[in-house]
Amino acid sequence: MAQQCKNNVKHESTVGGRVRGLRDKLNLNQTAFGRLYDVKQATVSSHENGARGTGRKSAKALVKLARKHNYPLTLEQLLGDADDEA
Repeated sequence: MAQQCKNNVKHESTVGGRVRGLRDKLNLNQTAFGRLYDVKQATVSSHENGARGTGRKSAKALVKLARKHNYPLTLEQLLGDADDEA
């Protein structure tokens, strides 16, 4: 289920949903997002669909990318270790 964040960006309750939220905020398709994130389109798809977990190293890279684009996402939020409202 989607939840509203402070800047009206929707976050899903899954890691994949939060990855998708970041990609949507950047208005990129999976291929273009993968280039920014330095992974293949199939990896982006796997993260978004929950078929592949996001390791700590990948998660840190995603959070760094989010911050670069002023997207409110912490490592804890991405990995589900904290509430989205934190």
